[in-house]
Amino acid sequence: MQARLPAAPVSPAYSLMSQDHLKLKYLFDLIKPPVVMVQDGPTFEKALKALDLNGVTVVHVARPCEGIQSVAFADLAATPITADVEQSIAKITPDTVGKLLFTSGSTGMPKAVINTHARAIRTDRSRPCSTGCRGITPWAATRRSTRCWSTAARSISTTAARCRAR
Repeated sequence: MQARLPAAPVSPAYSLMSQDHLKLKYLFDLIKPPVVMVQDGPTFEKALKALDLNGVTVVHVARPCEGIQSVAFADLAATPITADVEQSIAKITPDTVGKLLFTSGSTGMPKAVINTHARAIRTDRSRPCSTGCRGITPWAATRRSTRCWSTAARSISTTAARCRAR
């Protein structure tokens, strides 16, 4: 997001509950991510091994996955930000795509909802509905997701940029 690479959070259920990983593979092939980030490598090992990770940097937060080359998030976070990253951040506009939010896929394969930086700002500034039903509106998940994204995606996107610089 911050380095003009959109974040694309994927439901952990596609990795942890699925036996065939069809939705995970579909999304992976759809977005062709340069970086895949997991909280804990061993937890996501089966899913990671179901993907063609050639040319993809895998980042783990807690523990690496056996048999899959990965980089520790802490190591990437300690990498100094280069002038290239700063220049990329300076090119962000309100129309820059910051996040792809996927539908649940309950009626087929998940579909991407494009979230620009302008949309993130509007969503973050939005107020709860007048009936006090915050949390149960159809778009409540989008609102919460965008608020969390504003913070977390900065780290993820800067991580992706640092992977590119390595």
